[in-house]
Amino acid sequence: MRRYAPALIVAAWAATVAVGAATAQEVGETEASASLGASITKGNTDTERYNAAVDYRQRTERNRYIAGLDLNRGKSEGVEDTHNTRLFARYDRFFNGPWYLDMYTSLLQDKERDLRYRTMVGAGAGYQFFDTSELRLSIELGPGYLRQQRYDGDRESEVTARWATDYRQFFGDRAVQLFHNHEIVVPTDDSNAWMAITRTGVRTPLSQNLSASLQLNYDYDHAPPEETRRYDSVTLLNIVFEW
Repeated sequence: MRRYAPALIVAAWAATVAVGAATAQEVGETEASASLGASITKGNTDTERYNAAVDYRQRTERNRYIAGLDLNRGKSEGVEDTHNTRLFARYDRFFNGPWYLDMYTSLLQDKERDLRYRTMVGAGAGYQFFDTSELRLSIELGPGYLRQQRYDGDRESEVTARWATDYRQFFGDRAVQLFHNHEIVVPTDDSNAWMAITRTGVRTPLSQNLSASLQLNYDYDHAPPEETRRYDSVTLLNIVFEW
C-alpha cells in the first residue's frame, strides 16, 4: 500500500481540482430576461404571429430558483390557429460538490394539441458539470407525476420518468451565446407515449441589455390524439431584454 500512496495522493488532489473547476458557481447571481417577437403579413396571405417569454434564475451557494413563461398566439386568415401557454418552476438544493436535488412543476395549455391542461410535478437528482458566467451544463433524472385533460373531456394520470439537460455557453469573448435545453418525459406504464420539449438557439448582444435571439422550439408527442401531429416546431427571431 505504501508503494501506491504517493500516486493515490496525486490522483485525489487532481480529482479535487477537476471537480472544483467544473462546479465553480456564481454565488448570489441572478439572471432575468424577457423576449418578444411578432410577424404580421397582409395581402395575399393574412397571418399574425406573436410570442413572448420570461425567464428568471437565481443561484446561491446551496439553492437555485428557476421560473419561466412561454406564450404563443397566432391567426391565419382571421382564424386562430396557435394558442398555447407554458409555465414552469424549479427548485434545486445543492449538496457538497456538484450533486443537487431538484423539484419541479409545469403547466401546459395548447388548443392545437387538444390539451386543456397538462401538469407535471416531480423530483430527482441532478449533476452540475459547469456553472460559471461563461459555461453552464447540467443533467437531471428522476420520477414524476403527469395529469392532463383533453378538450373532449378525457383525463389521464400517469407516473413518469424525466430526463433534462440545460446547456449555455459563450464564444468569441461573449460575442455569441449558444443554448440548448430539453426535457424528455416517459410514462412508466407505456414507454411508447414519451414526449419531449426542446429549446435550442443562438443569441448575440446588441447593447448592454439588449440581444437578438434566433431560437427553435420543438415539442414532440409520440402518441398524440387522433387528427393531431406528433410534433410542433416554431422558429423565433426575437429581441431579448436582460437585467
